[in-house]
Amino acid sequence: TSANNSIVQAGRLLRSQSCEYATDATKEETKGTARAVRLASERWIIGLRLPVYPVATKKARLAFHFALDNSGSMGRHSVICKDAFSNLLDLATDDSSLTVFDSGATTLSTTLRQPEAMRALHLPVQGRTNIGAGVKAAVDCIIRLGRLDVHHVLVLLSDGAHNVGPAPHTAFQEAKRKLTEHLKMNELK
Repeated sequence: TSANNSIVQAGRLLRSQSCEYATDATKEETKGTARAVRLASERWIIGLRLPVYPVATKKARLAFHFALDNSGSMGRHSVICKDAFSNLLDLATDDSSLTVFDSGATTLSTTLRQPEAMRALHLPVQGRTNIGAGVKAAVDCIIRLGRLDVHHVLVLLSDGAHNVGPAPHTAFQEAKRKLTEHLKMNELK
């Protein structure tokens, strides 16, 4: 609900609004913010800033691995997405990464811990869209940095206009295979 107790509908959220909500576990009201930016007729970036709740006595370790579409079809929205999603790094407890992709993929950093560090990264010249290359490079970062005691989250940011390389679904299947194999190999150690 919004500050005046009316329901905030996702389709109607056009500017930052302060929201209050209660969890079933605590029944305490806490404040968060939601923001939506319209990119095109049916494209939006939705940003949420929510408080962190203690879920257990042991703090969960967390890392984000962003695969950002830096193709011509994204245009200036690549920078907008990078800057908007950098706020997730406030939740990260371990090194996170940013990989950009167009017709190929380039990992810009594997040591991100602060939103400002991600926002400061300069994006290369834009090209075509190979979603599979971005997913593969991000998965490689997870495996390289991948400690088993850290929860790794891969965030794919794209308009979905794939136009070069193998179909994205094959990259997702390969990512699953590589990560499963990596986990099995580490269990044997």
